[in-house]
Amino acid sequence: MRYESTCTGLAGEIIGFEALGMDVAPLACAERKPSAQRYLKHQFGNRFLHGFTDNAAFVAGHGECFLHGRDCPCPAMRPDISIHGLPCQAYSWMRQRSGSTKNTGQVWQHPGHEEVFEVFHSYLRERQPLGWIVEEVPALAQPDKRTGIPFLQSFLRKCRSLGYCVVVLQMDHVVWVEMSRKRLWMIGFSEELGHKQAADAFLQIVHESEKFRELGEPTQIWNIVSPNSDAEMARQQYEESGGAHGQGVPGKDLFILYLRYNLNTNRTYLFCI
Repeated sequence: MRYESTCTGLAGEIIGFEALGMDVAPLACAERKPSAQRYLKHQFGNRFLHGFTDNAAFVAGHGECFLHGRDCPCPAMRPDISIHGLPCQAYSWMRQRSGSTKNTGQVWQHPGHEEVFEVFHSYLRERQPLGWIVEEVPALAQPDKRTGIPFLQSFLRKCRSLGYCVVVLQMDHVVWVEMSRKRLWMIGFSEELGHKQAADAFLQIVHESEKFRELGEPTQIWNIVSPNSDAEMARQQYEESGGAHGQGVPGKDLFILYLRYNLNTNRTYLFCI
């Protein structure tokens, strides 16, 4: 399985894939943090063909390589799967948003937003992985103040326009760590990988695995976000919940309507139309 990654971190997924018996052939990764670069060079330096210092190298076709200490070209081979831990700072509620700099201004002014909406989709266009996985914070579902459309909806629309069927899951990592750590996981399936048929099969596996997961008592860990959810039912659920911040439904064409977390059951609800 040809593997590639941006915002690679420590590339722990390689260990996970191989623990499942998969034969992983790393192509290239991209990581900006020097500490992570040193780890990747030590742990996987003899396996990755290249390790870029910037995600944009995949778009440009070449870039500075921390494995070889020079400008290197992207591998010519198309990846079977790519993994992306995209920047979350732009969407964080903890960040100042009333400042005058890019890092303290509005979401769309933050450099991380460009990384998510421009560099990532350019990566998909250039590298065309058969499948991909993205991790992001649930705050990606917040509405863009300029349009009222959730950033997540815009993100998914761009992915679909590039030929991918996308499944969105939300998971609270409290199953592994002693704190609530909610994250969105987006999994893209290309036509060659089976598109919607593959996505449906994946969801079936997730549903089956739900039955066997426990956290003190049987608990729903994954939440399925389906673009094929019944629109009227989703609208009714949304209105019964009081809507986002007590407002009405912001628009019939919105995909993501409302996000909330139930601390009593550890269930996550994402209403969609």
